[in-house]
Amino acid sequence: MTHSTAASATSAVSSRDPATCMSPDELKQYLSGSCDKVQAERIEIHLATCPACEQSLRELDIKPDTLLQWLQSPAVEKAQTHR
Repeated sequence: MTHSTAASATSAVSSRDPATCMSPDELKQYLSGSCDKVQAERIEIHLATCPACEQSLRELDIKPDTLLQWLQSPAVEKAQTHR
């Protein structure tokens, strides 16, 4: 990431408006596909015009879901089949 790209990403996140922007939980629900159609459309419209939320979404998307990884681990699968 170049210095100007890093600066613009930092600027976008710092210009986040809590009154209109999506919360991290809303963005996580959107990424996981667990929000309803109306919520998803509202988030998509907002993301199209908000670089700060778009950046937050990108950052959430690259973080691993450790609970999901644990649930998909071989040890958990073996424990579930031995019930």
